[in-house]
Amino acid sequence: MGDLTAAFHDKYNANIQNPASLPYLKATSFEVGLHARNSRLTEGTTNFNSWSGSLSYFSLAFPLSNPINDLLDRVDRKYQFGMSLSLQPYTTVGYDILTIENSPDIDNIERNYIGNGGTYSTMWGTGLKIKDFSVGVNLGYLFGRIGTNRTVRFTGLPNAFDNFERVNQHFTGFIYNLGVQYDFVLNKAEVADDISATKKYITVGLYGNSPTNFNSTTDKLFITIRDNVAELPIDTIFPEQEVLGSGKLPGKFGAGIMYNNGDIWGVGINYEVQNWSAFENDENPIELIDSYKVSFGGFYSPNPIAFN
Repeated sequence: MGDLTAAFHDKYNANIQNPASLPYLKATSFEVGLHARNSRLTEGTTNFNSWSGSLSYFSLAFPLSNPINDLLDRVDRKYQFGMSLSLQPYTTVGYDILTIENSPDIDNIERNYIGNGGTYSTMWGTGLKIKDFSVGVNLGYLFGRIGTNRTVRFTGLPNAFDNFERVNQHFTGFIYNLGVQYDFVLNKAEVADDISATKKYITVGLYGNSPTNFNSTTDKLFITIRDNVAELPIDTIFPEQEVLGSGKLPGKFGAGIMYNNGDIWGVGINYEVQNWSAFENDENPIELIDSYKVSFGGFYSPNPIAFN
């Protein structure tokens, strides 16, 4: 729903971004998400569009008590718990950029930049709900590989020596995030008098984490290639294998608010910021900027209790 994650919770649909939503589950939920993305790159007057897509996540979430048994046994639990297991991409890399520079001395210089791969996180989450307040935590393991290739070709010079650089990095580390949610019930007296009354409430939610460390293993190769000679390596300038390194992932914070008219319809807004300018990678230093995201979303269900 437009990445509306901070303040969303539901009886039958999981929200793995904010673990404080897990205690609201009334049944087991297995979900798979896919996404498509259109990227637009701009440099001066040159524009380039590309489409990409991949797995968004898959998750298995469930309540830690059986609500049907509680109803039959007339058990009124003061505390409710939920749990989830999930896999989702943490970062994705995919680009292939070619630039051509005209030089009066050596004609054309082609620069080709290629990046591929990504990192994934497998997460375990749990949450606790007390009355209208809930809190939760996600604990996970980060893993994956990111590769970059950079090639410089001097197309205007016969038998020129072209440059080729390849860097492959494998990442591992532990990550986490915390979340809280609170429901402000607007018609509490009406619901107390009539159990069948539609509950109208506003949910406020927060989630986030501090910076976390990761470890890396890097392979680097820098060679020269004779142009137009079957791209055979002529000289190896800089080889390194399995170089151990470390770095720091940025902290993230999200906040949101959502209005729900029972299970019939709801609408909300979400804001998220991630401090990528604090990203560190000692084996492949790069400069990044902070990211900001505003999301809107909602749902409508004409008959929430229908079996079909």
